[in-house]
Amino acid sequence: MSGKPSLVDHTLAQCRLRTRTGVTVIALLRGDGILVENPTADAELKHGDFLVVIGQETQIQALEQLDSTTTG
Repeated sequence: MSGKPSLVDHTLAQCRLRTRTGVTVIALLRGDGILVENPTADAELKHGDFLVVIGQETQIQALEQLDSTTTG
């Protein structure tokens, strides 16, 4: 494992967050402070980005668990 979060350098479509966890991404807060509202599926996640999501607590917990796994 590379040690970086599994979502980094992948697009939202590649991450399949809704399928894998049930959360909906409503915005990205980029590491440089830029807010991207309603990001498209081709938005690529970079180190330092924050996801703004909606979902149930269990879904958000599932998302948090992805940080230490690989995308598949």
